[in-house]
Amino acid sequence: MVRLVDQVTDLAKIEIGEMPLNVERVDLLQEVENTIQRLTTLTEQKHISFEGDYSSIEECYVEADVTAIGQILLNLFTNAIHYGGKLQKIHLSIDEKMDGSTVSLKIRDHGDELSQNEQEEIFQPLVRLDRHRGVVDGLGI
Repeated sequence: MVRLVDQVTDLAKIEIGEMPLNVERVDLLQEVENTIQRLTTLTEQKHISFEGDYSSIEECYVEADVTAIGQILLNLFTNAIHYGGKLQKIHLSIDEKMDGSTVSLKIRDHGDELSQNEQEEIFQPLVRLDRHRGVVDGLGI
């Protein structure tokens, strides 16, 4: 319950621009691996595996808040697990631009495609697309 209250409080701070960020050099590959490791029990229960396309990248550092990056990765991976269907692979790719200024992280699952309306709605605070069906637990934080 405390974690939920903290998340709602953080969301409110983000929306009014008062969320303090501790920007530092973060090893993105390590954060990805840590997040995948945290989700091992859930992926094993659903017979889901991660398939990565980033082995050619020896290191990838970004300037970011490590807590925020961890939460973003956890949310993206958890959504892929919950909405991507059972007995599947979640494909993860990381591309780094040659100039080293941009990193692209893509997560692809095998779930149903979102309509244009759902794509717009999904990024609204506290929105869960399947909330009316009760398919997945959560508040859309």
